[in-house]
Amino acid sequence: MSRCGRRGAVIRPYVRVTPILEVSGVDFGLSSFPLTLKLELLQHSGSFKAQGAFANLLLRRIPEAGVAAASGGNHGAAVAYAAMRLGVRAKIFVPTVSSPAKVQRIRAYGAALAIVGDRYADALDQAIRRAQDALWSTVRIVAEPGGRQASPPSSAEPTRRGPASESASSSAAATLPRSISADSDPRDTY
Repeated sequence: MSRCGRRGAVIRPYVRVTPILEVSGVDFGLSSFPLTLKLELLQHSGSFKAQGAFANLLLRRIPEAGVAAASGGNHGAAVAYAAMRLGVRAKIFVPTVSSPAKVQRIRAYGAALAIVGDRYADALDQAIRRAQDALWSTVRIVAEPGGRQASPPSSAEPTRRGPASESASSSAAATLPRSISADSDPRDTY
């Protein structure tokens, strides 16, 4: 089984199979050509990023302290949702320019939330600093080329977190764009 296939098998119980819609360019005032749309807005947390959040939380060792994430919104919501479902503590750092709807979604999933700085880079810097201080899992950026990675101090002893029951309370928190863990490979993609 391929690496992608293994990841798919691990996250399958936690993510939705979203519908595919086949339309024509004519439907959008364009020339006639086939167009296939994958409706990932129907995924848990409202975007495809839930797949990556679950992959990171399920396939990496997560320290007892939990995970931290910097996000403009979608990744933070995905991590918050995955953390809630899996019983992992997390904290999401977002800039002040984040959409109020996305901030509310992160809070609704029970994540600890910090609104810091005016730019995404400010949220990332805070997430990295706090993750290192709290021995949270590694924080890594996906959305930006050349994303940075921060590792917890060497004294951190990561532990694997197992899935919580379906009725797990939302006392969890959140993670980071394509993030997470002391054993992360910066070249990993999903």
